[in-house]
Amino acid sequence: MAFKYKLAESKPHPEEANILRKELNKWNKEWEEDKAEIAKLPKEIQDKIKNAAKKALSEKKCWDGYEAQGKKMKDGKSVNDCRPIKK
Repeated sequence: MAFKYKLAESKPHPEEANILRKELNKWNKEWEEDKAEIAKLPKEIQDKIKNAAKKALSEKKCWDGYEAQGKKMKDGKSVNDCRPIKK
């Protein structure tokens, strides 16, 4: 599983972009360190971690004011189809 954080497509203010870039670089470095630690574990435990992460991501709830109405495919993955709650 590879997570890579990137800046959004929209262009933030230059100062904000620098702050975001520093944070993203920090998160990516931390992820690489975590990935290296996981690689040292036995294959069986790596598989358990991978499956737990997949399950947690698939069960992710919708934002406040939204509700899941089935599933949809996003970037080749099945995710909740979150729609605004109708009043």
